[in-house]
Amino acid sequence: MIGAARQNPDSRDDGFKLGAITVSAAVPEPATWAMMLIGFGFIGGAMRSRGKVRRRVAFTL
Repeated sequence: MIGAARQNPDSRDDGFKLGAITVSAAVPEPATWAMMLIGFGFIGGAMRSRGKVRRRVAFTL
């Protein structure tokens, strides 16, 4: 990325200075990964223990 900034805003010889901006990728902390995996485990356990829903259908003539 390139950033632009005013060099000397108070003088008559005003100009812009271009400079490179470094951006680093965000890396989650290990505790964040652990909480996410525990949450997925709880969701999976809840879905598994839910069981199958059985429905009865009565046909009448």
